[in-house]
Amino acid sequence: MISALKFKSASTSDYPVSVQTFDVFLRSIATDTPEKKRCRELKAAHTDAVRTGDAKKIAGAKNAYDAAKSTVSPWLLGASLNGPRSNANVIAEGYVTVDFDDVPDCEALKNTLSLCPHVLLAAQSLGGRGVFCVIPTTPEIQKSPEKIKILWQELSNYTGIPIGDKGTGGPHIDSACSDAARLRFESYDPVYAYNPDASRWKPFRELAYECYMGSRLFDIAQCFGGAPDHGWENRNARNAFALAAISMIARARVYGESPFLRDRYFPFKAQTVVLGRSGSNKSVTLDALHS
Repeated sequence: MISALKFKSASTSDYPVSVQTFDVFLRSIATDTPEKKRCRELKAAHTDAVRTGDAKKIAGAKNAYDAAKSTVSPWLLGASLNGPRSNANVIAEGYVTVDFDDVPDCEALKNTLSLCPHVLLAAQSLGGRGVFCVIPTTPEIQKSPEKIKILWQELSNYTGIPIGDKGTGGPHIDSACSDAARLRFESYDPVYAYNPDASRWKPFRELAYECYMGSRLFDIAQCFGGAPDHGWENRNARNAFALAAISMIARARVYGESPFLRDRYFPFKAQTVVLGRSGSNKSVTLDALHS
């Protein structure tokens, strides 16, 4: 069961007013309120002000939107607390929320995210100009900003949307959202994408490494090393062959399909992976897999 902590407001967010389940949160975002509608209107006004380039209008519209947000309940998803809300007091359950801001077509992005097997939920943000998604992972990753940055990068490769901040301009993955205690404002989206069977994400390098350690593919690949017609006399080429095969198995475990149907899926298209076995390290590249 996924916990969902509801707070009265962002300004009074030291302690939740109630401890709910994720199903209750889903019902809340399927229900519109005058406060949520007002937030969408003010966010649209802020977007229009940005187009004018008038700094005074932009600041006024932003202040109005921020004030309206304070009337909407915020939530902490996939975690509980053992004290006042802070990173140190978060008891992680293994769920990461990622924000996509300034999205021109929220429905298209939701559809793209819904095809990813790691996405539990994809829905519009409070202002109606962004999308957030919830990714199942591990409690350790949920509290690791470094691992969350890897998740952002893989999602960026998957969606084609860069990582950035409010000054980036255009659609971007919000780089300010690695805080385990960060709140999520209750938005309105009656057609959110929800996959209760979403698989837990982990960095692809770790997944490939687990497949590598659990197989004899490297030894099998070594057997082909003397075949001149394959051009695998070089040890690095044999290593690359083994890693390519192992990576394909890892992908098939995640996606349940041919790894060659990979255009819409992460991970990186080229990266170096260091694999250790029996006290030795072998550094090879995934370029062979993606060539």
